Amino acid sequence: MNKKKILKTIMSLLIVITLTPQVAFAHKGRTDSSGGHRDNKNVSGLGYYHYHCGGHPAHLHANGVCPYGNNSSSSSTSSNDNDVSKRNEAQKNGYDAGYQAGSNGDTYNDSSSLTYANEYKSGYSSGYEKGKEELEIKIKTAYDEGFALGFKGENENNTYDVQAIKSSYSKGYDNGLKAYINENKEKYFKFGEEDAVNFTMREFDSNVPNELKEEYKKSYSNKTSNLKKIAYDLGYEKAVNNKEADSSNFKHSEEKNSYDEGYNEGKADIEKEKDIAYEYGHTGKEYDIPEQLAGVEELLLSSYNEGVEKLKLEKESQDRAIKTTMAVLLVGGIAGGAVIKKKKGASKNLTIHSNNDNHKEGF
Repeated sequence: MNKKKILKTIMSLLIVITLTPQVAFAHKGRTDSSGGHRDNKNVSGLGYYHYHCGGHPAHLHANGVCPYGNNSSSSSTSSNDNDVSKRNEAQKNGYDAGYQAGSNGDTYNDSSSLTYANEYKSGYSSGYEKGKEELEIKIKTAYDEGFALGFKGENENNTYDVQAIKSSYSKGYDNGLKAYINENKEKYFKFGEEDAVNFTMREFDSNVPNELKEEYKKSYSNKTSNLKKIAYDLGYEKAVNNKEADSSNFKHSEEKNSYDEGYNEGKADIEKEKDIAYEYGHTGKEYDIPEQLAGVEELLLSSYNEGVEKLKLEKESQDRAIKTTMAVLLVGGIAGGAVIKKKKGASKNLTIHSNNDNHKEGF
């Protein structure tokens, strides 16, 4: 009795051992009528479609022959294998097309008129997502490359063909260049001030941004204008203090010329103010010397007094003329009265004389 139990136990173990490979290689997915199914993610490594053939491990049918079948089924297996090949090809074509579209940033379009359209669309979806993921990475990389180049202040060198990547590179470059400009404005401003002292502008390479060149020019112009104004004011001050011009302390012609302009302007202002002072004196008005011309006070007062003296002489001359005229008129009036009286007396005598004559003739 014990021998029979032992024999049954051994037989049971043999059966379990025999079935173990089938369990190990069983697949959770459902199979179609051909004994296979799609593997979209190619987990098996055998392509987008493979067989299990009644629970066998995932496999392909080389030359239409199932490695787990017999020769009698080779004909039907060959037909099925050809179908699988076409399915895999359609899915691969879809994947390639989707990948190309995704990596170029094109619009999603999985339309297909192929026999295996579903396989094509499935592959297209997977390929598009993969291409899109890689595109995003390339877009970020291009931005970083552009920013780095722009931040060096170098010329843009955009060699990308895909528009999304090309645009990202340009955006990065522009932002990098702006950062470079902001960080170097003060530097170029100082360049302008340094060169202005010698009144000589420096030349910049073509790759230097225009914004920095303008910053340099503005600084240079402001500094040179300030230096020339200093020279001008010194020349003007010399003139209005009635001193000789002396521009020997200046090294550059721009400053010397400004000094001379200031000096000449000061001299011209003195002459104008002398005329004004004279006019005030000549018209009898009070005159205040301008503060900036206090250094030539004596000259201006002299002109004012000349005007006062001229006015005095003119009044004296006018008074003499009036007196002379009055005297002439007075003398003329007396003489005129005597003549009139004399003429009146003569007329009477003449009349009387005439009467006597007439009277004599009447007798």
